[in-house]
Amino acid sequence: MKLARFNGNLEILTFWISFLPGFYLSYIALQEPWVLFRLARVALSIPVNTIETYTSAAAAYRFEHLGEALLDTALLTTSSWPIDWLALVPLGTLFTAFMYYALVLKISNSRFLALVMVLYAGWYYPRLVSQYGMQTYAWTNGLFIGFLWLYWEWLEHRRAIFSLLMMWVFVTTFLFYQTTPLWIILLMVAGNSLLTIRSRSMQEGPAVSWSLPLFCVVLYFSFDSVFYENFLPNVVSEAAETSLLENVASKVVGPLLAQQSVQLPAYHQMVANPRFAVLSTLLSFLIFVIPVAAWCAIKLTRAWRKRSLCSLAGTREDIFCWSLVFVTLGHALGYSSYGAVSLRLVPLVFPFLMLIIPSSLRLPHSKIITKVLSLALLVVAMSGFVCYGRALRSDPVASQMGMVPKILPDNSSLMADANVYGVINLIAGKQQKRFDFVWADDQKYAALVTGKPMENNVYAVLDKYNRPFITTSWAFLEPWVKYLPQIEQNSLLSKVYDSQYLSVFQSASKPLPLDQGSYVEVKHEKNFWMEVLASLFLAVVLVLVLPGMAVLLLLRDLGFLKFEDSYSMLFFSMVLSLGFVTAVGYLVNFTRIGLKNYALVNALIVLVLFVVHIVIRWSHRKPFKFPPVGFRSLFVVILVWCLGSALITVSRSASKAELTEFFITQTASSKFSPVIYVRNQMRSEQEYILSWRQGDQSTRLLATFRLSPGEVFRQRLGSFVPVAGGLNLELWNRDESLSLFLR
Repeated sequence: MKLARFNGNLEILTFWISFLPGFYLSYIALQEPWVLFRLARVALSIPVNTIETYTSAAAAYRFEHLGEALLDTALLTTSSWPIDWLALVPLGTLFTAFMYYALVLKISNSRFLALVMVLYAGWYYPRLVSQYGMQTYAWTNGLFIGFLWLYWEWLEHRRAIFSLLMMWVFVTTFLFYQTTPLWIILLMVAGNSLLTIRSRSMQEGPAVSWSLPLFCVVLYFSFDSVFYENFLPNVVSEAAETSLLENVASKVVGPLLAQQSVQLPAYHQMVANPRFAVLSTLLSFLIFVIPVAAWCAIKLTRAWRKRSLCSLAGTREDIFCWSLVFVTLGHALGYSSYGAVSLRLVPLVFPFLMLIIPSSLRLPHSKIITKVLSLALLVVAMSGFVCYGRALRSDPVASQMGMVPKILPDNSSLMADANVYGVINLIAGKQQKRFDFVWADDQKYAALVTGKPMENNVYAVLDKYNRPFITTSWAFLEPWVKYLPQIEQNSLLSKVYDSQYLSVFQSASKPLPLDQGSYVEVKHEKNFWMEVLASLFLAVVLVLVLPGMAVLLLLRDLGFLKFEDSYSMLFFSMVLSLGFVTAVGYLVNFTRIGLKNYALVNALIVLVLFVVHIVIRWSHRKPFKFPPVGFRSLFVVILVWCLGSALITVSRSASKAELTEFFITQTASSKFSPVIYVRNQMRSEQEYILSWRQGDQSTRLLATFRLSPGEVFRQRLGSFVPVAGGLNLELWNRDESLSLFLR
């Protein structure tokens, strides 16, 4: 009894340690712009009761890939969290930890290796930053691992229930994302091919059925629009060689050597992580790739000597390994065909191959070799994250955007860093406004710097974070702040907003944004972490655990499925919950039920399933027991994760950005009647000096005033006609100054 209690406590401690990097990234507000794009759509959709179908340059509406938006809606309506909190909740760390534990335990039957891999998954930074929170990869990678769990069982026992569940997982994955279903298709094609070769060579009976991969292929290529509308046109039109060379130079060679190995285009920049972090990534890749490459070489050599392809697929482990190698190569070639470098699958699936290879080759002391490789991988991952985390800087957050979402007109087009645009559009979505996006490529960048005109309907929102930002084709551009003085000299632009974080420019011929009358920020009630904790725990359990759990319990009662360990059952419950919640989401979204009843309908269906489960057990004279003993530690793990997330979220939301906002609007579009605003968002009272200069006139004092925190100064200049040289305004506050100008 004491040993079992110790084992449970060890698992809880291991999971908690694996969550720490995700908590840290959440605390410093590291976020992905595509999460913000999607959540902005959700913010617009809930009030109108259906997913908004608009398309922008940042995010298109795709009927076949609404799964993630519907999942976000389910979590939001169940938890009642502010939507900008949801953008940063580290939910991916929880999902990732369970998925690695379940599959490693399934493959190796070693609890020690499972716990080591949980820590690796939580600390390996190159993949962690793209799946620690609500990112697409957090869900699709988990669904793919869930498919691998089923695939492992299917290779040994090709039962109908495994085929049906694999179809469920594939359809769910397809409803979330367009790339991961292709992994599943390649996996099934490779596995079926090897099984067919083995059955024909060894005359094991009827050949394996191809109905499952054909189902996946037909479904994907019948309904997926991304493949036809994006991938194929890019492959045909883009100069893949040039883009690929730049990607290799910027992402692989350059960071390792800390220098640019090729001449990049104007305004482009190589982004390099800390040298030791890059070296740790290289070491981890060597730990991944060398054993797998050696295994492939040995297997191919043996097959060549025996003149038998059948020897490549002698065991379930062989087929599993070859299938994943085939998928990894296919993914890398697919991305390289239109000029991108993507080795995303290597750190995701090669750790599982490391568990199989030593015993597959029948090496002496294979178990010791496997443990040494796993521990080496863990040490390298932890060391790399510590080095990488020290160099991280926060991404833009809502409080730094100030009143920009309210000032700019609805349906405006913003040229900005993708993260800045994402935060602004998310805040605007809460106000039932939306903005289109203009990718700031090198040509548009050069136009601003060299004095060329900007499109009349575009606002350039330039941040002052002094960090490169991403543009199309995964390239990085130099920080806006580097060229801000030259941009301010562009005689065809007017600056209508300035703060310590952002400057907003518009075409000089464009009318000023219309005055909104009031720019006082709405005060929010203080958040208590206990309420936040309860709300988050309820959402995770109702949305990500109980739906799939109800399905699994029914399958177990009917004798179709059996799970040996509770962690695997919990992980697979989360995988099936994604499909369940997505199906309910499509039901409420495309019927009169509507998104506002999403949480209620989901809860009612889950309740019905549990009632059916109780009835079945009662009819078989079996007592109802839920949760089982093994699930107690699992719910403690979830509760610990929710506690950490709640404390971090409340702490982060309490720390608002300090800034002064200086902007100009006009009271009517028919005449030039500017109104100047100054908002004090500092924590203390501030004294300001406002001066102005029109044309070639000398600078004159306009006002001197003091503002308390949250107070707004408003000054109407009256109606007048702009003169040559425009209107220049300066705002001074101690050692800082902000400026506006109209031309």
